[in-house]
Formats: sequence, C-alpha cells, structure tokens
Amino acid sequence: MSGLRAAAAAPGWIAVECPSAGMARWLGEAIEAENVQARHDGALLLVPVGDRFTLGGEIKGVITAVAKTTHYWQDHLSPEIKRALVLEQQFARVRSRLTGWLRRRSA
Repeated sequence: MSGLRAAAAAPGWIAVECPSAGMARWLGEAIEAENVQARHDGALLLVPVGDRFTLGGEIKGVITAVAKTTHYWQDHLSPEIKRALVLEQQFARVRSRLTGWLRRRSA
C-alpha cells in the first residue's frame, strides 16, 4: 500500500522505514491527526500494534492511516514542502550537535 518497508520494533510498535526523517515526522503528525497513535525516531515512523488489536478495528485503522497519509505525501504534497521538511530535520540535528558541543565546552 505505502510502498515502504516495515518491521517489528520495540514491543507494541511497528517501524516503517521512510526515506527521510522529515517524511517520518510529517507522517507521524498526519497519522495522529487521524486519531491513530504514531511517533517517529529519525527516519522511522512508529505505529502501534498489539495482541488485542482486531482486524476490523485497530489494525484496519492503523493500516488505513498509514496508507492514506503516505498517499497524500507521495501524490499531493509539493516538492518544495518536502524539501523544507527535510531541511528542517537536518537543521534540528545540527542544532542538537552544536548544543551538545557547547555544553561539553562549558562544563
């Protein structure tokens, strides 16, 4: 459906591999807007899975939300917005590294 690879992650989570951290973050936020729990860790989109999930309930909701938001990302989001999201994530990484470096230097 999404064309993205998925694998088991931490207990209770499935990791969906995204081409960029910006995409994973955007998908996570868009999926949460669909009332499905989601988060991201770098370029991994994490969605919930559980023993008590039913095919017609929670599983269907997670799959539908991932498919719907991925379709929107791939076919309807402009390239400019995608590039901006990727750059935003890159700047966040640089900011985090600089902050860590400055803390070490001042300690």
